[in-house]
Amino acid sequence: MKRLICFSLLFFSIFVNLFAYDFYFSQIDGRAGLSHNNVKAIVQDSYGFMWFGTRNRLNRYDGISIKQFDCYDPHLEKRNNNVGALYEDINKILWVGTDKGIFLFDPLKETFSFFDNKTEDGLGVTDWISDIQADPDDNIWIVSPNEGVFKYIKTENKLIRYTVVEDLKPSVSNPQCITIEKNGKIWIGTNGSGVYFYNKPDETFTQYLGNSDGNNSLSGKNIYTISHDNDYIIIGIHESKLLKLDKRRNLIVDMGMSDIDYKIIRDVHTFNDNEIWVATEDGVFVIDQKRNTVYHAKEDQSNPYALSDVLLRHRALTSMHIRWKTSMTTGYIPETIILPRMPNCLRESIHLW
Repeated sequence: MKRLICFSLLFFSIFVNLFAYDFYFSQIDGRAGLSHNNVKAIVQDSYGFMWFGTRNRLNRYDGISIKQFDCYDPHLEKRNNNVGALYEDINKILWVGTDKGIFLFDPLKETFSFFDNKTEDGLGVTDWISDIQADPDDNIWIVSPNEGVFKYIKTENKLIRYTVVEDLKPSVSNPQCITIEKNGKIWIGTNGSGVYFYNKPDETFTQYLGNSDGNNSLSGKNIYTISHDNDYIIIGIHESKLLKLDKRRNLIVDMGMSDIDYKIIRDVHTFNDNEIWVATEDGVFVIDQKRNTVYHAKEDQSNPYALSDVLLRHRALTSMHIRWKTSMTTGYIPETIILPRMPNCLRESIHLW
């Protein structure tokens, strides 16, 4: 598992006009009820609550106060409160990924049940979870780097495990992240073995190293985050570059982001088939592909509304216009409105072409 030092919660609301992005930050920490400043996962549920997974318990925020939850199944006597992944399914059940498997949280009863389903070979999800997502068929996909990738078919109550890579070796060659396109196509990013595409008809995976031209290759690269962007897969290489994988030609394209490259890329996500959001150790970068610009939100000690610390990791989305991130050392509290342009906001605009 990647080493986590001390994370907290960061929120920024954005108002986009024809000329600029503006950023506004406000904060929360343990004094406001957050169970731990190391925040590893965030999600907004269908009721509007924000859920924060930390190194010590799950937290629910209602816009005013925080309630903490102990991830404990009294029937199976299972407990783990190091929460690293969160997902709400269509039945409004919250899937809570921890260091030791998954707990299912019923928001009406406020109870947890351990996900103890097994594959046909008797294997369960028992290790740390890096991501949980669902495909258009409502199958739940679970990335457990030390165990592989699991698909849970809810309609059949069936669990399937894929090693994805040819020879699964934790921290050497193993699945790390996932992105699911709107059309249901699934891509898995790995440590050391490139990107894999899931072939649904025959339940196999095809490896993409991006080296069809014999030059660049993803072999040996640590891919910790990926996102789909039309004909490309956006790839964040740990302590290296931001790249694009041309899916049709199996070619790697260097995005030429000198201000982002080698900044420890924590997370990448694409919005509206245009904006690419990149969380790094040097703040948040927003790449606007239509306007060919990059906006940079970073630390500015003279600005009370700027980031107070720049190391970021993990993302969750609340809507098209509200983004959440996690930041190191100081907690942040979300606002519930979109704020208009503010005169004191820090903004850098870098033209690309």
